[in-house]
Amino acid sequence: MTEFYSSEAVRPAGFTYPPEFTSIIELGLVDFAVWNFIPGKRADQIIQHLSGTYKKSYVPFAEQRGSDDLACWVPGSDKVYIIEYSAVDGEEIMNVHETFWSWFTSATSEMIEHLKSEIEYG
Repeated sequence: MTEFYSSEAVRPAGFTYPPEFTSIIELGLVDFAVWNFIPGKRADQIIQHLSGTYKKSYVPFAEQRGSDDLACWVPGSDKVYIIEYSAVDGEEIMNVHETFWSWFTSATSEMIEHLKSEIEYG
């Protein structure tokens, strides 16, 4: 099974993955048609890029297909930040969800709408 955790050597000191995320991973729910969880090695590469680009420390866990948007945590916060990978520092935040469950609900709703559209329009 693919590993969906970045390596401790790369992620910000003291960051631990929330239990909600671990529970979803353990269920194998990692691909939501529009959003998908980022495999560990790719997450490491993204963290290295983000740390050299933005003042905030981001820990990405999902990416949106067809865009360069990432769902990330900031150490010390329960919020999920949707950031644009290619934005300049200070302009990267596109949206904020108060909790992982809020983001997860949004991601699964987007998946449902996407799948309904595919079924309806082929």
